[in-house]
Amino acid sequence: MTVTVETALTDMEDIADYLAAATANPVPLAVKITLDPAGWQALLAAIDHAGKSVALDLSACTGVTEFDPDSSISTGKNKIVSLVLPGTAERIPAGTIYYTTFVYFAHLAEVSGTGITDISFSGFRNWDPLTSVTFPAATHIGNDAFWDCGALPR
Repeated sequence: MTVTVETALTDMEDIADYLAAATANPVPLAVKITLDPAGWQALLAAIDHAGKSVALDLSACTGVTEFDPDSSISTGKNKIVSLVLPGTAERIPAGTIYYTTFVYFAHLAEVSGTGITDISFSGFRNWDPLTSVTFPAATHIGNDAFWDCGALPR
C-alpha cells in the first residue's frame, strides 16, 4: 500500500500500524498532522520503533512556517532517507558552525519543499549523504547552507 498526500495518515496509531505492516524499502509515508513539538516527537518515535527506512512526506502537515527538526532529538531521524517538508513551511532555520540544522538525519539523501523561500546558515553543512535538494521558491540561501555537501551535483 502506497500512502499519498491525498490519503495521508492523520493518527499516530494508524501511522505506527502502517509502518509495522509495510514491506517496501524505504517505506513511503505521507502524514497530515500538526507539527508542533509533541506531534513531531511522536512521529519520530513511531518511525524509530518501526526500525525501517522511511521516505517521509510532510507536505500536508500544518502548524509550521519554519521547519525546525529540533536538533536536541535524535530518535528516528536516522531512518529518514527522503523528506518532503510541510507545504506551509517557508524557512529552514540556521544551524551552527558545528551542527547542521539536520543533525542526526544520518541517511537523508533527498529534501524538498515547495514553500521554502529561506534556507539559513549551515542548514545542510557537511551533509555527505545529500544527493538532491529541490526548493523551487527559494530566494535566500544563507552562507554555508550547503557547504561541503560532497554528493550534491554541481
